[in-house]
Amino acid sequence: MGISQSMVVLLFHILIIICYKSMAVSLMDEIREAELKIVGLESMIEESISILDSKNMYIKEREKLVTELTTEFDHLQSVLLTIKNDSSSSCANERLEEEVRLLWATARRNNFELHSLESKAQDAETRLEVTQSRVETVTAIVNQQWIQIQHLEQALVIAQKESNEVKRQLSRCSFLKFLKRQFGHCPEVLETTWSTIKQKHHQLQRFVMIQMQKWKYTAAFANKEVVFFVASALITFPALSLGMILLNNVCC
Repeated sequence: MGISQSMVVLLFHILIIICYKSMAVSLMDEIREAELKIVGLESMIEESISILDSKNMYIKEREKLVTELTTEFDHLQSVLLTIKNDSSSSCANERLEEEVRLLWATARRNNFELHSLESKAQDAETRLEVTQSRVETVTAIVNQQWIQIQHLEQALVIAQKESNEVKRQLSRCSFLKFLKRQFGHCPEVLETTWSTIKQKHHQLQRFVMIQMQKWKYTAAFANKEVVFFVASALITFPALSLGMILLNNVCC
C-alpha cells in the first residue's frame, strides 16, 4: 500500500510539472506574439510620425504662401484704387481687376487645401494617440505575462525538488527496480505519447473554447487560462484515476 501511495504522489507531481511546463510554453508563445504586435505598432507609430511631420511642413509652406498672396493682394488692391482715380487707365484697371480675381481664387483654393491638411493632420494625431495607447496596453500585458512566467518557474522549481525527493525515496524500492529492468523502453514510448497528448491537448482547448462560448453561463469564463485548465483536467483526471486503479490492483 505504501508503494501505491508513493507512486500516486510521484504521478501527481509529474502531472503538476507537465501542466506548469505547458502553461509556460503557452505564455511564451503569447509573449512572442505580443512582442511582434509591439514591433508592428512601433512601426505604425514611426510611419504616423513621419506622415504627420510632412503634413505639418506642407501646412507651414501653404500658410507662408497664403501670407504672401494676401500681401500681394493688398498691394494690388491699393494700386487698383489709385488707378481707378485716373479715368485714362481703364485697360490697366481691367487687367488689374482680373489679376485680383485670380489672386482671390488662388487664395480661396489655398485656404481650402490648408483646412483640409489641418483636418488630416488632426486625424493623424488621433491615430497616433490610439496607436501609442495600444502599444502601452500590449506592453503592460507582456510585463504581466513575464511576472506569471516567473511565478510558474518558481512553482516548477519547487515541484521539481519535491519530485526529485520522491524519486530518491522510490529508487530504494526493489519493486520499482524490477519494473525499471522490465520496462526500460518506456521513456521512448512516453515521449511519443506525450507528443501526441500535447497535440490533442491543443485540439481539446479549441473544442472547449467553442463549447464554452456557445453556452451563456460559461461564455464569460471562456478565456485561455480557464480553457487550459479544463482541457488539462479532461486529460489528466482520467489518466490519474486509471493509474491509481492499476497501482491498487498491483499492490493488492
